[in-house]
Amino acid sequence: ADTDLQTLITDIQARGQLEPIRVRPAAEGGAYEYEIVYGHRRHAACLALDASTEGGWPVLALLDSQASDVRDHVLKMYQENAARKDLSAYETGSMFSNWLREGVFQNQTELGTAVNLGQATVAKYIAIAGLPETVLKAFGDPRALSLRWGEQLSAALKERRDAILAAARELAGLKTPPEPETVLQALLSAGGKERKKAAAIRTETV
Repeated sequence: ADTDLQTLITDIQARGQLEPIRVRPAAEGGAYEYEIVYGHRRHAACLALDASTEGGWPVLALLDSQASDVRDHVLKMYQENAARKDLSAYETGSMFSNWLREGVFQNQTELGTAVNLGQATVAKYIAIAGLPETVLKAFGDPRALSLRWGEQLSAALKERRDAILAAARELAGLKTPPEPETVLQALLSAGGKERKKAAAIRTETV
């Protein structure tokens, strides 16, 4: 099952379709009047809701008769945001992940070339967006995460996932959220004592 798509369906059902898909007129003689330029997964989510909702579910779409190249469109948006420095590392990572998921770019190297970033830097942005939801909630606002934190947390999760997720749930439940740096250190150190204790145990046969 596509868990990401199911999450999107649930989100649109609860909050509505906040961002429209982009369409353009289809070529003459085709089966459809319009074709999707960007937003295939949002369209799929709306179709699923349409099939399961009495009276149907509308799709919010933006008609762009000039959208001949979706890459030009997304890169213009990226350049505008980058110039204003509006996007956080998390938002940039989410945007990059969405481009790859939608097939705007085939891989991280191709994406990095288009936005003038190295593949390693693109990977760091995507690592932040790919962190478990529980970890993101521990920070309160994921926009507070700095670029290097995604890589650190991803590496720690590979070693001590259960301990880090447990610590994240505890932090997310606090009435007063700690400072982002405090949350980071708490997550990175989660399970550390147990790991050291286990490493100290040795079995020797004589």
